[in-house]
Amino acid sequence: MDRAGRIAREIKLTTKPGVKLHNQFRGTRKLANGHYLVCFKGEGRVVELDGDGREIRSLPVPGDPHAAIALPGGNLLITCGDGHKVVEVDPTDKVVWELNENDLPGNSLRLMANPSACPMATPSSASIPATATSASNRKSSK
Repeated sequence: MDRAGRIAREIKLTTKPGVKLHNQFRGTRKLANGHYLVCFKGEGRVVELDGDGREIRSLPVPGDPHAAIALPGGNLLITCGDGHKVVEVDPTDKVVWELNENDLPGNSLRLMANPSACPMATPSSASIPATATSASNRKSSK
């Protein structure tokens, strides 16, 4: 939509058969390069489309994704809805950081929806507790 509320561009999207209307899509964002990130909620994946609507990348995620935000440096921050987690993935789709349901003592994650409603934090931020470590550090410490 343009600033006057008129449709400026329309890309038709289809979901897999059996995905009900309510579960089709969530947060869609246009990227600086003209591509789009679309959360296919009912399919449990985030898709990057080029400006013409062609699928470039499809990233399966746990749960039902609600938002995918492009971070500086090319990583994506993805909220996983009923998957009770937030993940950060690099351009090769490798998980570089995650916050899971019970990583914050006394604050269980439930429906993870819109990360833009809270301050952005990364593992290097002082606001992330020690229990919310990167996926690679978590695996190596076991």
